[in-house]
Amino acid sequence: RTSTRQESSLVSNPISNQLILNLSQVFDEQVDIAIFSSSGQILLQDKYWATGEPINVTVKHLPEGVYYLQIIRKEMVETIPFSKI
Repeated sequence: RTSTRQESSLVSNPISNQLILNLSQVFDEQVDIAIFSSSGQILLQDKYWATGEPINVTVKHLPEGVYYLQIIRKEMVETIPFSKI
């Protein structure tokens, strides 16, 4: 099931080196995170354990541009666009 309500947010946007993701009301749950280019290519994919603290993802290797952060949790998929500067 895909939810349309947004339960996640980025601490800042645009982003330079570190993407900091706040997951509201997510505790003790595995979260799959992927970053896609504007053309749909998967550039990064990893699993994180949500503990209620922000999740830090290093994006300094990405060139400047527009990207999409996809967050997959139990019964929920969210996509958040962001800019890398």
